[in-house]
Amino acid sequence: MGGPGPAKDDLRDAVLRMRRPLDPRVLRAASDRAVEHLAGLVAVQRAQVVALHVPDDGDLDSRGLAPMLSERGTRVLLVEANDQRVEVVASGRAQLVRDDGPAQTLDDVDVVVVPGVAFDLEGGRLGPAADPWDTVLDRVPSDAVRIGLATTAQLVPRVPRDDNDRPVDVVVTDRGVHHTGARRHPRDA
Repeated sequence: MGGPGPAKDDLRDAVLRMRRPLDPRVLRAASDRAVEHLAGLVAVQRAQVVALHVPDDGDLDSRGLAPMLSERGTRVLLVEANDQRVEVVASGRAQLVRDDGPAQTLDDVDVVVVPGVAFDLEGGRLGPAADPWDTVLDRVPSDAVRIGLATTAQLVPRVPRDDNDRPVDVVVTDRGVHHTGARRHPRDA
């Protein structure tokens, strides 16, 4: 009995094969629509600290939300996760700049936006094979609202799961918002 590992690998491979590189203009337009959906979420509107992911190639880009949040006085953390290393690369209110000061922590995050390879509408999230975003989800407070960001094509009927998987509370795509109900009592999901 191999657990969900092989099923995860198969799904990951299938989604990555299907996920063709998007024209940069199409990706930008999809990102802009997703940012509009993110901006409308109550949890995002009420948040004091929001962590946004720095996208890899092909990911929707949530950083367009940063100026709106900063204008409201919300602190924005830009988080980069590569090779199991997680780093807050920028922090601020009025402007986002590389943070050369002491390491920023994710301890005060109210909302975190993370990418994934695939999501399901029950909160399942499938990341890359060595998923650094699991570390991010482990480091934010347990009641922080977890938002998965993906194209509609990355929504699948079911993501195979095991006890180590971290669900998301909301999946935001370029076409809409899906509240998953995956966890009990996150802050205003």
